[in-house]
Amino acid sequence: MKSAIQKKTTLSNLRESFVVVRKGLPNTAYNTIKAMSSLGFETLEHTLYSPYLANSDFGHFGAFELIQTLDSLELSRKL
Repeated sequence: MKSAIQKKTTLSNLRESFVVVRKGLPNTAYNTIKAMSSLGFETLEHTLYSPYLANSDFGHFGAFELIQTLDSLELSRKL
């Protein structure tokens, strides 16, 4: 039974999305990227760190509109 479970959970048998949360050494990133690309997964950039997303573009997202509204209310109270 134990060997059957180990066979099912090997990295090569996974076909669904998964998240790797591990604070490893920097040299382990290469192995993770290599394994992910061999499985056909695509790496997506984090949009907040994208140089193509300017501060003025944050208004296009609902959560940021709410934050901006709350900030403007807070500023109007201070004035």
